[in-house]
This record gives sequence, C-alpha cells and structure tokens, in this order.
Amino acid sequence: MKAINKAWAISALALAACLVPCRAFAGVNMVFDIMPGNFLNSSNLTGFNVSKSYYGGWYSYSYTDTVNSGMSWSPTTKIGVGIEMPFAYLDLTGGAGGFVGAFYGPLYFGDAALKFKLGRVVTLGPHLSVVNIRPQWTGISSDSGDVSIEPGTGPMLGVVFNVGKTCSFQASLDYLAMPPLKVTTHHGWVANRNELDFSGLMVQLGVAFRLFRGGDGDYY
Repeated sequence: MKAINKAWAISALALAACLVPCRAFAGVNMVFDIMPGNFLNSSNLTGFNVSKSYYGGWYSYSYTDTVNSGMSWSPTTKIGVGIEMPFAYLDLTGGAGGFVGAFYGPLYFGDAALKFKLGRVVTLGPHLSVVNIRPQWTGISSDSGDVSIEPGTGPMLGVVFNVGKTCSFQASLDYLAMPPLKVTTHHGWVANRNELDFSGLMVQLGVAFRLFRGGDGDYY
C-alpha cells in the first residue's frame, strides 16, 4: 500500500507546485492518457516452471507448467497536471493498469515527463516512472493458489513522443528495472527458481489529452 501511495503522491506534489507562481510557466494543464497498446517483454521469465509429481502403487502422475514467453499485454491510464513552459511541458501524473500473460495482476505508478517542443504539434523527451506490480500466477495444471509471488516496486525510464495538442497520439519506449521477486510454492508444487525478474522493455501506445491549456500555446 505504501508503494501505491508513493506513486500517486507525484500528482499531489505536482498540483501543490503549480500553486507557486513563476514567470517561466505559461500555464497549468490537466493531462491524462489512455494507453491500450502497451506490451512488456520480461524475457528473463522465459523458462520458469513449476512441477508436481506423485508415485504410489498403481496410480501416479506428473505435471509441469512452463513459461514459454515473457510477453505481457499491459494497458494503463494516468491523470495529473502539466506545467507549460516556452520550450517544454513538465507532466506529473499517477495511474494504474494491469498486465496479462504468463502472469497477471494490477500495476500502479507515478510518472514525471519532460516533453520538449519540437514543432507546433510535436514533443519528445525523457520520462521516469516508479512502478509497483503485484503478479499472480496463471498456470494450466496449477493455479494462482499454488504459486505466490511477492509484490515489487522499481523504476522505469524511457522516451515519450507526442503528435498533437489537445488530443495527441502518444508513444514511448521504456525499460522497467524491477528487482527480483521472491517465489513461494504450495500444495506440493516445486518451482525451478526461487526468484523472478520482471525487468524488460516496454512499448506504450495510446492517446493523450491536454486540457485547460494556459498561455497562447504557440511557442513552438
């Protein structure tokens, strides 16, 4: 819960900062985005498996569930404030989403992006997120009650690109650096690893909105 609160705190801090007058700021925007085209490739998850065997008398069985791909669909949405300056936007947001693949679960994050104005409708710049994930196991023979994975929090750094003003196409290429998460098995299942690494490249695609734009908005 503390990690979630920290992620959302970025938006609250941004709002407080915007109450301080500064001549460098042309205005304060409300910003939010909807990113349905997100995919995370955690390649280090490939090859993880859990197995369970029983041999006794006339009856025996053996099951194994294996992760064949670390790719996850990870749609997200976030909301916050944007500080408009003559050369860039500083967007501070918080959001939530989920991921579905060999594992599933919610994710929560706070994000800071500095988007430099490259043209009248184009921005490009770095952004940094703090991401909290809470993975659940999806197996075939096993289920989420057989494998427990601890939650984790880590940074995600990347570059974000926008085309448009009030409504824009948004894309980013990021790297999630998640510390290894502890794995615990139950009900006779045995894992071939005691930690899982969810780090990997993430591509994000969607639509961003910038409302209540201050200033004349034509610096670029």
